[in-house]
Amino acid sequence: MQNLSLRRIGWPSIALVFCLSLGCKSLETSFGKSKNPFPESVAVPGTGEWSSSNKLKDPEKVHLAYARWQEKIQQTQEARTSYQKVLDLNPKSLDAMLGLARLDQLNNRYAAAEQHLIKADSLYPNDARVIAAYGLLYAQQKDWPKATESLRKAMEMSPNDKVYQYELGVVLARSGDMNGAFSVFEMAVGTPEAHFNLAHIYHEQGNRNAAVQHLQQCLKQKPDLRPAQMLASQILDEQDGVNQAGHQTTDSNATPQVRQLSIQHTPPRMP
Repeated sequence: MQNLSLRRIGWPSIALVFCLSLGCKSLETSFGKSKNPFPESVAVPGTGEWSSSNKLKDPEKVHLAYARWQEKIQQTQEARTSYQKVLDLNPKSLDAMLGLARLDQLNNRYAAAEQHLIKADSLYPNDARVIAAYGLLYAQQKDWPKATESLRKAMEMSPNDKVYQYELGVVLARSGDMNGAFSVFEMAVGTPEAHFNLAHIYHEQGNRNAAVQHLQQCLKQKPDLRPAQMLASQILDEQDGVNQAGHQTTDSNATPQVRQLSIQHTPPRMP
């Protein structure tokens, strides 16, 4: 679950930031750079993943890898087929059950997604991955209390898992608990990235001033954070669009103005 993707719950094009132990990564929704988990030669008899009998040495592993890759690049039907192949080979595959649940959730088939989780929970009771999956399913349906409860429980069961901390932060922010979200984000990804994540969510919600305030704090502490630079540019472009709509400039020789992020009305500060 390293590629954590709110896309599983509808994040916009500039993604939130999630920092793994090896460094900070942006959760982009553009998958043009995604790579096939196996080289082309995998499908050729006699190569690495094939035995002398022209059968895959570890078909469950191969189909699961393809399913994850197909899910990532949004080939949902192909991913569903691959996850089902994994289940045909191993009916107790938790990865496949959770994968199918995510695909159903993505298509708003909540009842079907829940059935996969019920089966997973019966086979793997009190597994943090299943509990977290329930949390994301509730979040997709905007049932914030249940989502928060499930993700807190998953975080308590795996206190060192930054993924659950990050997901809880997103849910708290989406539910309106920005102070709680900031604390969890700070624990999961660090202070500058926590400010960026709140800026992203505030911007998504249409609260430009709060977004700018957190974005300024982020860039002050980490000016080279690429997602923050991108969001700042987007906000400035939007501001330019509003200004141009309000008063069209007719003087083509007018001196360009320096664009700056500015706060018109300071929102309540976080304690």
